[in-house]
Amino acid sequence: MVDYFPQDKQYLLCTGIKCIPVPNTKLIPLENDWHTFDYHKENEKTREKSDNQDPAELPHAYYRTYDASVTYDRFYETPRIWLQGYNMVGLPLTNYEMLMDVPPFYLGKTITVERHPFTGLPNLTIHPCYQLDAIVKQNKDSENFWWVLKHVLYHY
Repeated sequence: MVDYFPQDKQYLLCTGIKCIPVPNTKLIPLENDWHTFDYHKENEKTREKSDNQDPAELPHAYYRTYDASVTYDRFYETPRIWLQGYNMVGLPLTNYEMLMDVPPFYLGKTITVERHPFTGLPNLTIHPCYQLDAIVKQNKDSENFWWVLKHVLYHY
């Protein structure tokens, strides 16, 4: 609990973000050792179709959901993003299962598993040193912050 926020408003939370497989993604290098995925050039029609549909109606047999929360990190003096995953029946994912949804390039450098400061549950977290760069680079052509979270997570 932090004393500078009201007791009932310690962090922001968005629940039920669908994480579905992203077909045929290709890693594209950017400047300063960052990479992005080629979502726009490959399968544009498929992506547009799936973005406009309810994820539960898509032809994927399996999907996971994530809760995204934002806390204030006192050490780095910046907001910090946390992701808690759940399987299709609502049970929390293991650390290994959550890490399977992260592109391998970002494991250990940008995204790690740590305990959430308020729930105590293991969460994926975007390290504060890298989160602004990661969001800006992944989100160059989109104004929607949650679009980034949806596309950072994927299944093999």
